[in-house]
Amino acid sequence: MVPYCNRIARGRFHFAGHRVRLAPNLAGETHPLHGQGWRGAWTVVEAGDSGATLRFEGGGDAWPWRYRAEQRFEIDTGGFHPYFSDAKHARLQAQLPRVWRTDAAALPVEDAATPAAWRFDSARSVSTLPLDHCFAGWDGEAVIAWPDCTLKLHARHCDHLHVYAPAGRDFFCVEPQTAAAGALVRGDGEVNTIPPGGRAALRLRFDVEMH
Repeated sequence: MVPYCNRIARGRFHFAGHRVRLAPNLAGETHPLHGQGWRGAWTVVEAGDSGATLRFEGGGDAWPWRYRAEQRFEIDTGGFHPYFSDAKHARLQAQLPRVWRTDAAALPVEDAATPAAWRFDSARSVSTLPLDHCFAGWDGEAVIAWPDCTLKLHARHCDHLHVYAPAGRDFFCVEPQTAAAGALVRGDGEVNTIPPGGRAALRLRFDVEMH
């Protein structure tokens, strides 16, 4: 999800002297979603038996700023769980003190203390209620447990966590983020900016324990 995640309201925002207008990129969606890298083709830079590096270059078009993004995937003997299925039996534990409330179009409208019904301080089912919200103040640690395994998620340089648990579906997403959804539109200093020629990196690790 580069160079942004979630939705940009009506695809319009003003940032660093640029007035940006992005077209919708998914049928049925009014607001552009998840950036150029979400559905674009990535180049395989290097691949081996247990890892691969992918690269995506974009910008210089409707998105004014050119950029290069790389992903490095490594699988060790502990295993990997890339897709969170079986929401019915999954339990999530994470410290999520604040949440961005959303409107009917799933756009963030208010930063508020996380209500008790949405907190995961103690492990609880992810399918208790539908969620599509970005939580702030995250410490980078989360645990997802199923009857047969436990996944421990460790993230660095991410203090937001988006939880997507759609009603009536047997999958869910727990997505570390560097900023809350809608940060570009709000324009109040939330966005992590990278100067020309600069670099930014985050690290995400999954540790899986089979029961």
